Amino acid sequence: MTSTLANIVVRKADASDFDQIVDLQLRNLVTNLSEDQRKDGFLSGYFDAAMLAAANENLGVVVCADSDRVAGFICLTTPEFPLQNAVAAAMLEKIKNDNFFDKHFSEWVVCLCGPVCLDGEYRGIGLFERLYEEIPRFSHQCDLLVTLVAVANGRSIAAHRKAGMNEVMEFEWNERQFVVMAQKVQKRSHLQSPPSAYPKNG
Repeated sequence: MTSTLANIVVRKADASDFDQIVDLQLRNLVTNLSEDQRKDGFLSGYFDAAMLAAANENLGVVVCADSDRVAGFICLTTPEFPLQNAVAAAMLEKIKNDNFFDKHFSEWVVCLCGPVCLDGEYRGIGLFERLYEEIPRFSHQCDLLVTLVAVANGRSIAAHRKAGMNEVMEFEWNERQFVVMAQKVQKRSHLQSPPSAYPKNG
């Protein structure tokens, strides 16, 4: 199949997308891949349909849609989102007292990015970078993006670097090494944005 960015619509997910998103995650979950398959990237955890629905009510689940097919997605949540992913919760506990770039974590309006995944047939056409470029449309108050990647997931780290993310620290959880990556948001004030899910006095 030949796919181009021109065919792709980036939009907020609706409930009819969730089955495809769950399927895409399970096909790329680290525990479901061989060691050789993991070289093309993998997910360390996933959101089930209930978690996707909750994330969509928080900041949003953003999908790349090729007609009625979900080509990829990214989950966007606030730090206050009730995390059911143990490693993400461990990351937040670690970083909440650290500095990011020139400010303390608490001074930023943070958007947590992930999980994020592209269907294998849509990789290598710039779709990953486009997802990150579109984030300000769905999280208009956010000024810092933060994500978590397994150190062993070299392809994902490279993709995040290409999208403008920087490694800011590493930490160990459950005998596995992870890297925290972050990026300051370039404001695009002309874009229309949905209502904010951030606390009014956060």
